[in-house]
Amino acid sequence: PSATPRDITLFLDNGNNGVSNLAVARMTVVPVNDSPLMEDVSLAEVIEDTQDPAGARISTTVTIGFLDVDQNAVLSGIAVTANPALASEGVWEYSVDRTVWVSIGTVSPTASLLLSRNTWIRFKPASNFDAVPAPLSIRGIDETYLGAFSTRTVRTRFDVTQAVANGPFSLSDTLLDTRVLPVNDAPVAQVGPRSITVDEDSLLTFNIDSTWFTDVDDPNSLLLSVVQSNGQDLPAWLTLNALTGVLSGTPTNDNVGDLNLVIRSSDPAGLSAEIPLFLTVFNTNDTPTGVVLVGNNVTENSSNVFVGTLFGSDPDSTDTVSFSISDSRFQIRGNQLFVAPGQAINFEQTPFINLNVRVTDSGSPALFFDQNIRLNVIDVNEFAPALRPTTIRIPENLPAASAAGTLLAPDGDSAQRVRYRFVGTPPTMFTINPETGLVSLKTDAVLNFETTDSFQFFVEAFDSGAPQLATTASVNVMIEDVNEYDPVITTESISLSESQPPDVVFATIQATDLDVRQTLVYSLVAPESRFTINSLTGGLSLVRGGLFDYEQSTTTTLTVRATDPAGRFAEQIVTVNIVDANDPPTAATIPVTSVLANVTGVDLGLITISDQDAGQAYTIQVLDDRFMVLNGRLLLAPGKYVSDSDPANLVIPIIVKVLGPNGLSYPLTINISRISNPKPWQNPTNPLNVDGIGGVDPLDVLDLVNAINSNRQGVLPSPRPSSTLNESYYDVDGDGSLNPLDVLAVVNFLNGGSNALPPGGEGEGAALRSPSDLSVVSGDKDEQLDASSLWLAAFNQLEEERQGTRRRR
Repeated sequence: PSATPRDITLFLDNGNNGVSNLAVARMTVVPVNDSPLMEDVSLAEVIEDTQDPAGARISTTVTIGFLDVDQNAVLSGIAVTANPALASEGVWEYSVDRTVWVSIGTVSPTASLLLSRNTWIRFKPASNFDAVPAPLSIRGIDETYLGAFSTRTVRTRFDVTQAVANGPFSLSDTLLDTRVLPVNDAPVAQVGPRSITVDEDSLLTFNIDSTWFTDVDDPNSLLLSVVQSNGQDLPAWLTLNALTGVLSGTPTNDNVGDLNLVIRSSDPAGLSAEIPLFLTVFNTNDTPTGVVLVGNNVTENSSNVFVGTLFGSDPDSTDTVSFSISDSRFQIRGNQLFVAPGQAINFEQTPFINLNVRVTDSGSPALFFDQNIRLNVIDVNEFAPALRPTTIRIPENLPAASAAGTLLAPDGDSAQRVRYRFVGTPPTMFTINPETGLVSLKTDAVLNFETTDSFQFFVEAFDSGAPQLATTASVNVMIEDVNEYDPVITTESISLSESQPPDVVFATIQATDLDVRQTLVYSLVAPESRFTINSLTGGLSLVRGGLFDYEQSTTTTLTVRATDPAGRFAEQIVTVNIVDANDPPTAATIPVTSVLANVTGVDLGLITISDQDAGQAYTIQVLDDRFMVLNGRLLLAPGKYVSDSDPANLVIPIIVKVLGPNGLSYPLTINISRISNPKPWQNPTNPLNVDGIGGVDPLDVLDLVNAINSNRQGVLPSPRPSSTLNESYYDVDGDGSLNPLDVLAVVNFLNGGSNALPPGGEGEGAALRSPSDLSVVSGDKDEQLDASSLWLAAFNQLEEERQGTRRRR
């Protein structure tokens, strides 16, 4: 109960209206302290390598997990019962003023450290530690604790194993934890500057040891690079394999000298450490690298003439060079090249000369380089270009500016430059490249075989000699017809009757081709098993009938291909519109599916025709002459009926004709069950119950008497008209007529003669007696009684019987 006082009212009651006075008892509930409960709590996260974390006050941090059922209970402090944090993780500390922090140190349940709610607590991580340290185990202390707490200099201890259920200490430990978030540390170089040397033209291979750099975060993620000390990239001859740490390359003469580099190791965050690397390339004697001849033309048939001046290249600038040749047709005089005396060069035999010149330097040892120098022999113009009449064949519709063909005009003077130009009237469709003889279409030219199949013009080929020589010849351009157009299928949609017979063309696919005299071949694109197509005419027909039903789908598609003799083709998806056809009706039904035997004129209801084609109108002819159709309803014809000798289930054939143009007739059947009715004027369940209401009573006699009065002949029609089915069952004795014997049978039953009641009977009754029992009522069975006297006698006898029954009771 709560601590709220409450009153209890009492009184005595002896159970006989004797009630005593009231007495009131005041009950006061004395509160008892309940031990608090604690849930796990967490300090704010600490950044790695933080040496002075801010910490948090216990009153704001631990209170979150403090639970106490006592009203107005508050957390006054905590007892730290375990401190499993390792030195490699860091240290848990507390402070009463946030100025001086004291390590929590070693604690245990029997010697827990007590800290007040105003004390600050934090975790100071060890260097490079970034994880979740071992948490403190703590217990909550509520406000009923009146003892002391730890200060900066005094550590107050308490044995929490002695805590009781109504004491100030929670009875179980909870956790106080935090998380140290990692920060990125820069890599550190473990070695000092490095230096290497290499000779020019020698392979340098320098291994950078992976242990030269360390990273406390992830040493495997460091990226190695080498750059020049000025920040520029390595020279082209020097490369670094960052994966293997191998710096390699072969320096050339241009690289001789000192190169200051920096080895750099970077972490993924971009922090890096560097080691200076000093590289020296020593010079060596280099082989000459080339020979240049200034003035390398030799005139055909000349002798003892100056050709040109030789110049040698050597990487070593202090070296001098000399030249030599092995071709006896030439001489070197100093650094000048001459055709030797008595030597003549023939252009037609040697249009150019490959002269091997050796250049040797003055180094030690002396090095040489052989250079092949091409000497051009200058031709003397002796022959005209040999241009011949040319025929060029090109296809029609060649794109504008396309090349048609190249004219060839070989010149006996092979060094001569042959050029080309039109002579006479220039062609309207073509241009000629004066340098190459390439004949091309003009940018606006259109070649059409069907319009013009050939062109002729004249071209002159002339050389560059002096004097200039030329030749003129005709050029005939023959235009060749090509298959240039794909067929075009113009048919996009066709119609198909759902009653279309197979193997009869119902539509023709139309296609055109701009290429004249083309014969197109039609085909269907597989898979297609419903249609066939005439390959020459494009006529479509069905493979078999009954493939399409308008009521199921009004459209379908097929893909048609038209192919020309060159194999060019077009495909068209053709929409096939299914045209509705008159579907035959499928069934005929009526609402009344059973008929009484021996009854005529029965209306079995409106005939319903099931037909996929909505909105159809019909005429119906019934083929069984016992039935007729009137205004769409099925009736038993006048005087016709179903006999008890007919099958129990009748199948009535009908002919349904669809009204409208080309209306067709269809045979259907209507199924009817026969209900046995051998005596149609007799109640089949209780013949004595004439009116069919309730049981057998004088009203049945009265019903018969009235009927006899209105039908003295007693003739009951057979078959029974359906219009009389709501009238009484007059034929009690089943002889097929209405007469006093039917009345007598009911009266005898009412007079009693048996203790058995027929179905639906009332009062005492007897079994149906024979007609001879009429004497019981009339006194003379031969006397002809009229209906009124018969009814009166029957009624009087019945009344006497009832009065006698009452007297006996």
